[in-house]
Formats: sequence, C-alpha cells, structure tokens
Amino acid sequence: MAPGASPWPALARDAKAPPPNIAPRDDEGYVEGQRIEDVDLEWQYVRGGLGLGYRTPLAPWHQDNALEITLTYEPGFLWFDASSDTARDFIVPHDT
Repeated sequence: MAPGASPWPALARDAKAPPPNIAPRDDEGYVEGQRIEDVDLEWQYVRGGLGLGYRTPLAPWHQDNALEITLTYEPGFLWFDASSDTARDFIVPHDT
C-alpha cells in the first residue's frame, strides 16, 4: 500500500453486505479468487427496530452544533439452508 493510502476503499469494495430484503441469497466461498462451490449457502434474515431519540441545539445554535441521544432496540432472525451446489457433508450453520 502506498504511503498515506487508506485501506478502506479496498475493504468496502470486497465487503459482501446482505441485501435490504428477505429474499434468499447465495453466499459463495472464494479462496485466492476461485469459487469453492462445496461451501455455498442460502441465507435470509429479517430484522425489526424501534428507537427513541432526543436532539437539542447547542451554542452557537448552528445546525451542526447539537446534543443527540439515541436508544435503539433491533432484534433479528438469521436462517440458513444448503444451496444446490453445497456439498452433502457440509454442516449448515444453526439458525439464530
């Protein structure tokens, strides 16, 4: 990495974020750029959230001068299933 360069763009590009819905999603495993089909999984999740917040301006009363307090509760459920490419002897993770 070049001096002064940030690792964050590379991490963000490689990150696999889940989609914002509960449609089944395949998650493939890769090792050194090659797909490992034996460990493919289908996974879904559902989450709900509830929160309370308080915001009050602080001197000198500009938009970016404020005190914010937030309390959030976000329960969820994550479940897994083997995909059509998953090896028969692969142990699928437990649902949470």
